[in-house]
Amino acid sequence: MSWRNRLIDFLETAEDRLSRHAAFLAGWLAVLWGLEWFDSVTASNLDQWGIQPHTWRGLTGVLVAPFLHAGFDHLAVNSVTLIALAWLTLLTGWHPFWIVTALAGWGGGVAIWLTAREGTTHLGCSGLCFGYLGYLILHGVLKRSLPWLILSAGVAIVYGTLVTGLLPKGGAEISWEGHLFGVLFGSLAAGITASGSPEPGAAQIADSGETKSPGASK
Repeated sequence: MSWRNRLIDFLETAEDRLSRHAAFLAGWLAVLWGLEWFDSVTASNLDQWGIQPHTWRGLTGVLVAPFLHAGFDHLAVNSVTLIALAWLTLLTGWHPFWIVTALAGWGGGVAIWLTAREGTTHLGCSGLCFGYLGYLILHGVLKRSLPWLILSAGVAIVYGTLVTGLLPKGGAEISWEGHLFGVLFGSLAAGITASGSPEPGAAQIADSGETKSPGASK
């Protein structure tokens, strides 16, 4: 197969893949914004279902906290970052994406419940965003793929300022614990998936004639 045919095949596959990614992310955002709209209209106080460390009721928040936000401003800021980092993570394949999501979202949630400050409520998808960030930065390094190394470096440069969200900020309404555990579990996911076999449908990048598959918080 000539390089021209390989390129055409890649572009057609990429178009189909990107359309499925777009539909998935649009549906995800619709759920997040729909819940926040419902909460504001009905005054249901859904925020009470966030992660409340060291309380049995707060343990429920491990499952639902990533879907809840402290107002539309909070959700709007998280939505922009979520779309960018989740989409880049999806380019590595659905299987790695779900591993990162489970570890950063729910693994990180359990860690928050066990270790975070008492009397606080943690909610929002920023823990997931930091999970995708940690994963993407390490993914290129562990895969030893030049295109993904470049992407990892780009992510680190563009989103590097987010590391300030990992530092304790007494009195600030920011779940730095959620951010920290998100990065840690996202990095763990990068290590777990780096040794796995590539998933069919993962982003394919042509290199020297070969085709390689690259592998609440407020």
